[in-house]
Amino acid sequence: MNGMDYRRFFTQSLEMLFIAGFDGVFKEVNPAWEGVLGFSVQELMARRIFDIVIAEDRSRTHDAFASLRESETAICLETRCQTRNGELRWLAWTVNSFGDSASVYGVARDITDQKEAHQRLERNHSLLRTLGRIQNQYIQELDAHLLFDHLLECVLSLTESEYGFIGEVLEKEDGTPYLKTHAITNIAWDDATRAFYRENAPAGLEFLNLDTLFGAVIRSGEALITNDPAHHPKSGGIPPGHPPLKAFMGAPFFVGGRFIGMAGIANRAGGYDADLLADLQPLLKTCGHLIIAFKNDLKRRSAEAEVRERNTRLVAIMDHAPYGILTMDEHGILESCNPIVLQLFGYLAEELCDASIFLLIPDLARDEPSDGTHDALKEPSLDMLVGHTLEMNGRRSDGEMLPLELGVSEMWLGGRRMYTVMLRDITERRKMENIKDELISVVSHELRTPLTSIQGAIKMLRVRGLEALVGARTDTLIDLAERNCARLSELISDMLDIDTIEREKEAFRLTSLDLQPIVEEAVGLVAPLAEQRDITVRFDEVPSSLAAWCAASRLIQVLTNLLSNAIKYSPNGATVNVRGRRIGGKARLEVVDRGEGIPVAFREHVFQKFSQAERSSVRRRGGTGLGLSICKAIMERQNGDIGFVSEERRGTTFWIELAAATTEA
Repeated sequence: MNGMDYRRFFTQSLEMLFIAGFDGVFKEVNPAWEGVLGFSVQELMARRIFDIVIAEDRSRTHDAFASLRESETAICLETRCQTRNGELRWLAWTVNSFGDSASVYGVARDITDQKEAHQRLERNHSLLRTLGRIQNQYIQELDAHLLFDHLLECVLSLTESEYGFIGEVLEKEDGTPYLKTHAITNIAWDDATRAFYRENAPAGLEFLNLDTLFGAVIRSGEALITNDPAHHPKSGGIPPGHPPLKAFMGAPFFVGGRFIGMAGIANRAGGYDADLLADLQPLLKTCGHLIIAFKNDLKRRSAEAEVRERNTRLVAIMDHAPYGILTMDEHGILESCNPIVLQLFGYLAEELCDASIFLLIPDLARDEPSDGTHDALKEPSLDMLVGHTLEMNGRRSDGEMLPLELGVSEMWLGGRRMYTVMLRDITERRKMENIKDELISVVSHELRTPLTSIQGAIKMLRVRGLEALVGARTDTLIDLAERNCARLSELISDMLDIDTIEREKEAFRLTSLDLQPIVEEAVGLVAPLAEQRDITVRFDEVPSSLAAWCAASRLIQVLTNLLSNAIKYSPNGATVNVRGRRIGGKARLEVVDRGEGIPVAFREHVFQKFSQAERSSVRRRGGTGLGLSICKAIMERQNGDIGFVSEERRGTTFWIELAAATTEA
């Protein structure tokens, strides 16, 4: 082909031919471009390809042209380009460099019609899928607000719109129509509109002013399409701060010829047209039928909601009750139970479905209950339980028995006799009763012993008379009474102290402290007792750097008790050692005596209340039997531990451990 033929072909071709540099600057274009984009050849020659491609497609167009420098293979891509009058057209590009290092050669074809046809087909398919989903969601009784929100999302997606609403047309008492939304895009633009939307959108926004574009639809019952809303004669303008309104379509929907409501959508790129309105008709009809269906269901839903609310209250009462509640039929078959029942007996809810009450409370099936309350408490005579409060043993899923207090009430539901059983776990109450009985027994013994001594001394003084008791004998009786009074005072103080510690719900407030000053203070407190026994207390093995997280006063109380015991149980003239060291993350203190040691048989009882070894030598040294129990309680509240190592006739080492800490020098 000679140059003249090439030029004739280039200028007369119906295809959009071009030559451009790798920078996108046109070098040659043929007149076919003007028929598609509206730009003259001269105007295009002053532009780059990248200038007519819209911003969203520009980056990949750059990448495609750049790839031509490294390959002689043609590239094909589709982009959207803006025409002279602002419309968007789809172009299919085929470009090749043919090895030219300076230019690319290509042809572009207008594929807008094919694209729009494809998009319309896709929109119809999407519309059908949407209608199917909406139908399924309605069948599944999805909440109306959620359903319409989803429907609006589908409309906006199908039409590529920025925002919109779906509303119902209602009438005021005077017959004036107004719009109430079922779904609306949140386009709030300031605090006031955001608050208004938040407070009112869930129940539906009401629009009474009909001097607007959507008002024109409500008044006429006809669709309104405008791609220049600002200049439409029905436009009432938009409030200050409102998002821009570039295009609008208001579409009414009807059911049986009755005007039900409308959908309004805005700001579709390229605007709206009658074809799009026609495509939306199935979806608009669905909106109308859904509104009618929900209105017809309103009374039924309201009645059901009332029943549900009543049931919800009952369930809430059961679920949050501090005791177990279960219901059963007249044969003792369980029908419901609250979480406390599952927790008490260790079953899953499904495991108790259709189970018998006798699985949980075997005593109910006995001919003669252990408490003798009823003579004939056996299946199916459950009505004999009504109105009585019983104490019976329940059986957990693992076979463990637990004491229960239960009461039974009778009710009739739908002609059926039902029973409600309320259960309370009384394990702790039983424990407290046992502890109380044990405490009364132990305390009565511990109080009686010193009181007997005091009583004997006073009786002797009364019988003999003061004049008959002179000198050492009188002093002995007074010393006896004084010692036992002191023992009673110590016992009462220790009992109050351990009660206070055990009643406190929270752990002690712990601080990081050096242990050496605390040990020194405790040693100072027991110094008078050590001097009486000629006992030496050494604490030179406590490192000055040893620190722990502790409550100082309580730790001193523990150390004082351990040191006092070590002094009491060491022979006269002996040495009691206090050692300290760090073991891993723990700070450990040890009190070592050279006494008789703790008998093997008594060691497991050392930290129990009112525990003392039975040896006479131990009893002679006095004490309340509460000291080590108090020490253990204090250490536990400091997140610490206490223990001992003992060897008979060689002595005992009591140790305590606390979380180690570091202190600033």
